[in-house]
Amino acid sequence: MGCQAALSRANPDGIINAVAQHTHYGFSNHGQIRENGSEAADPHLTICVELVGERDQLDRFCRRHGDLLGDKVIVYKQLEHWSVMPRFDR
Repeated sequence: MGCQAALSRANPDGIINAVAQHTHYGFSNHGQIRENGSEAADPHLTICVELVGERDQLDRFCRRHGDLLGDKVIVYKQLEHWSVMPRFDR
């Protein structure tokens, strides 16, 4: 998946948070283990894209952009969303 393409489509679709993160070591989709070496980066190392939103938004995003997600591993995990506000009652 083109990370930039997915992330650029996430904001207009109402996704609250979208980030792409490079991994340092691992595998995906039953592939071989890959790692970033100290001298050269591995261009085939997995990039994790994290999208945060309501379940129906994420479902709609996956259906709408299936062309980007077709052969990718997708994990859904329900989260709590907290808003922390400053206290002024000291």
